[in-house]
Amino acid sequence: MKRFAKYLIIAFLIILFVRGFVLSWTTVANDGMLPGIHKDEKIIINKIVYGARFPVTLLSLPFSNDKFLDWIQIPYIRIPGFSRISHNDIICFNYPTKKDTPADKKPIFVKRCVGMPGDTLKISDKAVCLNGKVLNTKDAVNIYRIVTSGSYLSNNLISKYQIFNITPVLDSCIFDACLSREMAAKLKSEKIIRDVRVLRINENNKADLFPQNNFTGWTSDNYGPLLIPGKGITIKLNLSNVVLYRMIIENYEKNLFYISEGKYYVNGVESNSYTFKLNYYFVLDDNRDFAFDSRYWGFLPEDHVIGKAVDF
Repeated sequence: MKRFAKYLIIAFLIILFVRGFVLSWTTVANDGMLPGIHKDEKIIINKIVYGARFPVTLLSLPFSNDKFLDWIQIPYIRIPGFSRISHNDIICFNYPTKKDTPADKKPIFVKRCVGMPGDTLKISDKAVCLNGKVLNTKDAVNIYRIVTSGSYLSNNLISKYQIFNITPVLDSCIFDACLSREMAAKLKSEKIIRDVRVLRINENNKADLFPQNNFTGWTSDNYGPLLIPGKGITIKLNLSNVVLYRMIIENYEKNLFYISEGKYYVNGVESNSYTFKLNYYFVLDDNRDFAFDSRYWGFLPEDHVIGKAVDF
């Protein structure tokens, strides 16, 4: 009996180690990553590829993300990984803007990384541009208006062009549906198709976007340009960029920041510039018109990254 208990404890510790530092799993909470990843789908998180993050909250019930005590927390530590995050990687991370919760206990999101530290990102007419060049985002889908010659979209066409979220607009000849830019171009060649065009549906969502309560005029279809911060990158502080980076300076990098009489103060010292301590990323949902990504809540700090999504 003692030997069995010993083996059971050893097995439990191995599982705990593997889940904490090698592989874990999560359930996708929404349809933001359609068509590749579905709501309620379980995916594996590879933690060692980018380097496993040490637990921040030590007093925590194993295998639970909401049973913990925040009395003891350790600083951010990450074991060196086998590779770095790359453009178009699908990553798992803790939702950063949820306040008053330790980083490793915040809700887990799954999204595609499109912007890296030091990149200048701009979304122009739904296309993601990095440093002046269009990023290949073949997995992204948008809402298109599809006009047929009078026929309903057959199951064969729906399957062939990976069309989903189909909503009839007029009788049986006009539909709104989600599909990729590549598939939309190919769909136009079908005999029953009269027109396929992307819809500009996000021109009135400016108030919902990051940074909130500003006058950038950005929309989710036309967003930026903005510099994605990185460790060691220094910016000049001014009225146009403080609204973008104040959350990082105050919340993510734990500084006392305020503005007085047009001057900027970091930890009580007047400062005309700021040098970032961490790397940050910009993530997007593949289902671009039904998204809740960096366009809405801002930059993703590296200390909130859990690992790479695999086996979905």
